[in-house]
Amino acid sequence: MRQMVRWGAVLGAVALTAGCAEMLGNADADTDGPADPATLAERAEYYGVPPGLVLMVDGFVPAPGGGGAYGADGYAAVLVEDAEESTDVVMLSAVPGTIDAATCPELPVLTTTGTTAQGPVECSADGATFSRTAGTWHDYAVERDGAVVRISSDGVEPDVLRAALESVRVPTVGELDTILPPMTPPSPSGEAGSPSRPPTTSPSPSPVERGDLPPGDGAPDNSVGLGG
Repeated sequence: MRQMVRWGAVLGAVALTAGCAEMLGNADADTDGPADPATLAERAEYYGVPPGLVLMVDGFVPAPGGGGAYGADGYAAVLVEDAEESTDVVMLSAVPGTIDAATCPELPVLTTTGTTAQGPVECSADGATFSRTAGTWHDYAVERDGAVVRISSDGVEPDVLRAALESVRVPTVGELDTILPPMTPPSPSGEAGSPSRPPTTSPSPSPVERGDLPPGDGAPDNSVGLGG
């Protein structure tokens, strides 16, 4: 399950990714303006996310490093009310597909760790939007440009969730730097290096040769000598 690996890495390294975004943010750009489509596409490709699914909503801010690929071809981001305080947290996600009254219960309600909320999914149509619950979790889902966009939480008022979903949009420059941080840290000279892919697991190193074994099959010589 790719999303489990990705979320574990992203959410477990908040300080590191926040630092990268701080160092490589678009210093000369208007951070409140919409992200440049070419930059968004480049970041999305690097993180394995379809560019059209990288979204944001009003009323919340992205948690540092809390965005990335979800499943085989989706996107998800952890958002908070206030980045400086422990406030309400929501999960914003988008996956290719459609949703209707028949398929709504089949689509899981996500928690803010990217796992599926426990319990059956209960759906009710609210115009083009679906109000959905699973256990103590509540989300709203809507079809947008060939994708199902959802926002979910445990504790945030339903009206707040719905208003946020209705405001879904492309992230700003500053938000993109937080959701999908710039790809490489600056070099010692202060210039950004070449883009590099996220680190992969390296094979385990070969066993270290011991210097106290005799030639042959490598077994120690435990035979009894003279006088033994």
